[in-house]
Amino acid sequence: MFYYISVIAFVILSPINLSVEEKSVVGPFPEQHQCEIFKAHVTDMITSAYNAELKMSKCVERTES
Repeated sequence: MFYYISVIAFVILSPINLSVEEKSVVGPFPEQHQCEIFKAHVTDMITSAYNAELKMSKCVERTES
């Protein structure tokens, strides 16, 4: 199973550039390519937002124990 992990920073107060970070884990995705497609969608959304920055974005595999 694969999981998408991200850290997104949003600037909420422009004059002083105060930001808030959102940390998230999404999944499970049965196959890596499904996680990579989700990652691409998130990247497209965040790069089109003027007040957001994608600080971390990756798909990781976690084996079932």
